[in-house]
Amino acid sequence: MVLLSSEGVPVPAAKDQHQQKQRIEINPHGDSLYVVGVPCGEGARSCAERFDASTREWHGLSAPRTTRRWAGICALGGSLYCVGGFDGIAHLNTVDRYEAASDSWLSDVAPISGPRAHVAVTSHEGLLYAAGGDDGTSCLSVAERFDPREGRWSRLPSLPTRRCRAALASLGGFVYAVGGTDRTTPLRTVERYDPPANAWLPGPALLTARRSLGLVAHAGELVAAGGGDEPLLPALSSSERLAPQAHAWTPGPPMCSRRRGLGLAVVNGQIIAIGGYDGTTHLQTAEHLDPEANIWRQFGGLNHQHDSFGVGVLISNSNGPYQL
Repeated sequence: MVLLSSEGVPVPAAKDQHQQKQRIEINPHGDSLYVVGVPCGEGARSCAERFDASTREWHGLSAPRTTRRWAGICALGGSLYCVGGFDGIAHLNTVDRYEAASDSWLSDVAPISGPRAHVAVTSHEGLLYAAGGDDGTSCLSVAERFDPREGRWSRLPSLPTRRCRAALASLGGFVYAVGGTDRTTPLRTVERYDPPANAWLPGPALLTARRSLGLVAHAGELVAAGGGDEPLLPALSSSERLAPQAHAWTPGPPMCSRRRGLGLAVVNGQIIAIGGYDGTTHLQTAEHLDPEANIWRQFGGLNHQHDSFGVGVLISNSNGPYQL
C-alpha cells in the first residue's frame, strides 16, 4: 500500500486497463503506511516496514518484540498497536506498541482480557476497539476497548455473533463488525456498536460471506473487499460498499487479484489493497481503487511475502508528523 495523491501519470492504452500497472504520483508529505507481519518461511520472525513516499520504496523498521501471527494491527495517534495473535506455541493476550517518532517497540500497554488470535481491531474517537477472535478452541464474542489516556481496557457488551477473522471499521459514530467466520461457516452478518447506547445492533448483511476480508471507511461509506467464502472459493476478488443511509450493500468493482487476508487501508484519500493469499500464493502485489474509472489498478507491492500481516496508517498534519 502506498501514499498516493488522486493524480496518476498517464499510461499507454491497453486492452485490459484493469490489469495494467500504473505509475502513481505520490504526495511526499502525506500519510504513512506501515505493515507489520510475519514473512513466509520456517522460523520467520515478525518484521515491520514503512512506505517512503519520497522514494516510493519500502524501508525496514525495528523488529517487534514478539513474533505474532494473526494479530490485530491498528494505528492510533502516533503509534501502531499489535493486539493478541499467536507466537507459534500459544495464543497471546499481550499488546505491543510501535512508537513511530522513535522507531521503537514498547510493551507499555495493558493486556487484553484473554488470549486470542484473529481479533478484529479499529480506532474510534481516540479509543482502540477489539472484538471477536479465536482462542485456539472456540470462536469468541468478547468485545473491549482501550483508552490510551487511562491506560486500561474496558469490557463492552459481547458481540451478538461469535466471529473470528472478521473486520472492524468506524463510520458515522458507530463501530461496525463485519463478516468473519464462526470456525465452520463464513459469515455475511454485520453488527454495529452504538457507544452512547452501549449496545450492538444488527446491520445490513454482506452480499457475499467473507472471512479474512479487508474493510475500510471511505467517503462516508464502508468498503469490504476480498476474503474467502470457502468451500466455494478460497479467495475472492469482489468488493462491495455500504452507504449507511441506504441500508444495503451494493457491488463494487473486482480487484485485479483474488486476496484473502489482505491489508486494506485509506492512504491520502485512496483505497489501497495489498498482499494476501490468492488460494495458491502469498502475494506481494498492491493495487489501488481508481475512483473516476471505478476500477482497481496495480502499482507495485511489498518487499516480502507474508503469511500473516496487518496494516496501519499514521496521518500527517501541519502541526507535526502525526495527529492524535
